[in-house]
Amino acid sequence: MMDSAEPLGGWDFAEVLETNIGNAAYDLYGKLFVHVGSLLLSFKHRVSMTGVNFVIHNLNATELPKALTPTTFASIEV
Repeated sequence: MMDSAEPLGGWDFAEVLETNIGNAAYDLYGKLFVHVGSLLLSFKHRVSMTGVNFVIHNLNATELPKALTPTTFASIEV
């Protein structure tokens, strides 16, 4: 990610604006912080109710097939 990237650009702006953070109603980055935190917490709760396992590989995408078993589902975001 480039240093000039806008953190708000990756999230639904309307949902971020609707996030309640108390008296600092115009703090967009504060709203973003709380919004992303609540999404992560919700995700953590949902995942804890299932049998999902995560394995993170720090590999070049061309090396990834060697690290995965045939029954593994893989998602690569570039």
